[in-house]
Amino acid sequence: MNRNIDWDLIAALYADHSLPLREIARRCGVHKGTISKRAFREGWPARGSRRRTPPQRAEYTVLIARMFRAIDRQMLEMEQRLETDPQQRNAAERERDARTLTTLTRTLEKLRDLQDKAARSRAETGAGDDGKEARDTEEMRAELERRFTRLLTAAGEAGVSGEPE
Repeated sequence: MNRNIDWDLIAALYADHSLPLREIARRCGVHKGTISKRAFREGWPARGSRRRTPPQRAEYTVLIARMFRAIDRQMLEMEQRLETDPQQRNAAERERDARTLTTLTRTLEKLRDLQDKAARSRAETGAGDDGKEARDTEEMRAELERRFTRLLTAAGEAGVSGEPE
């Protein structure tokens, strides 16, 4: 069976460490064991030999923005559920929403702390950017806080305590 397998691409992806071996195999149409055997036979560097470097400051900003968007999506789903009649939702659903709300609140607080820490770090090092991304993230944070307040009010009116039972 003579398939056209791009071993140069596979070797580059393998050495890059950005994708798991299973994903490389799936994308290239080769069994992961075949890749491992070839890597051993040809002396490719071991996959576990590279240490992950900590994210740089710009990566933290992107990660924080992604987390805010994820919280935004979860809150939208919860807001849609809370719009239904509370009598139609059973106790387990209300309990799940209370736990989710508690977790989202803690996550938002941690993200705010990370955002403040990143801003202090930028100020100390004098590393400035155009500030657009920071303003966007701050606007999203403020909007999420307003929505949390509305959710907490709605949850209280629906008889959800916000604390797990």
